[in-house]
Amino acid sequence: MKNIFITLIFVTLAHISFATHYLSSDISYTHISGLTYGITIRIYNNTLNTTADRCEILVRFGDGDSLSVPRTNGISSQCPSAHDGIMIATNVKESIYSTTHTYASGGIYIISFEDVNRTPGICNIPNSVNIGIYMQAEIVINPILGDNTAPQYASVPLNYAATGVVNYYNPSAIDSEGDSLFYQIVNPMAYGQSIIGYSIPLASNSFSIDSITGTVTWDKPLMICDYSYDIKITEWRKLGGVRYYIGSTMQDVYNRVSASAGILNLTTDENFSVYPNPAQSEIIVSVFSEKNKCISIEIKNILGQTIKTITDRSFENGNNEIKIDLSNYPKGIYFVQLENGNKRYTNRFMKQ
Repeated sequence: MKNIFITLIFVTLAHISFATHYLSSDISYTHISGLTYGITIRIYNNTLNTTADRCEILVRFGDGDSLSVPRTNGISSQCPSAHDGIMIATNVKESIYSTTHTYASGGIYIISFEDVNRTPGICNIPNSVNIGIYMQAEIVINPILGDNTAPQYASVPLNYAATGVVNYYNPSAIDSEGDSLFYQIVNPMAYGQSIIGYSIPLASNSFSIDSITGTVTWDKPLMICDYSYDIKITEWRKLGGVRYYIGSTMQDVYNRVSASAGILNLTTDENFSVYPNPAQSEIIVSVFSEKNKCISIEIKNILGQTIKTITDRSFENGNNEIKIDLSNYPKGIYFVQLENGNKRYTNRFMKQ
């Protein structure tokens, strides 16, 4: 009995120590070649009063295999892989986990990720701090239907609203292959099951999603609080006049409602911007810098791989611009990371 008691204490303390305080997350995949796919999971954590989050997460591929996938963004000695996420706003950390997996044969596979626990105080998820988060995507591998890359999310799933004001959110999902996308609101899940007691965010009039455009309309938030909801995107491909289901992804959205809407500053520095966005032939990285101060810039793809590096670039005092040619970049989402002295910032853009 004593050993059992000690074990229970250890498990409880471990649960508390590694509390992850998830705000939101999403999952997507890209076809690489043959039966090989790249899987990317983005996670957004509330770091207030806790520094605990995951250096690695367990991803299940739906064919019986699973893998502990390391974080691929940020630089730190805190994680064995030397990646520790990036702060994108006050008390908000973005962590990206990317890997590849090769399937043995065609079929339908559910890729999934689950973990404890959500941030406390989510009004439409009872006892949210003790409720897990679960994301899944479905891959349909069928040579008749052709290879498929899931839509990629350009929006960060963090939204800010005000009571009494109509609020909009769109995941900005981009499908590079032109497949039809169908959007729906689904109940958030924990450990593969719908969360018991979950309810749609409170609205004066209605809370709905446009199934064709993906725009969520919240008309109007009724109460100051934090809310969560999930968007599921299913893909359909038209062949011979018939539409066939070819896969799905999910995005878990965190929405804070206050007396007046806030702004999520993705760069954490108003002196660093990337435009145009979306981009086609080139982007311009605009930086305000002191004279002769060295700045380093990296561009990474959605798998966290560095594809361009500009190191120790000296600037004149004031606004400086760097043009970067995108002609050899495939369509998709990219991240621009800037190191200015001992500070690091991040921004993102989409190549059309």
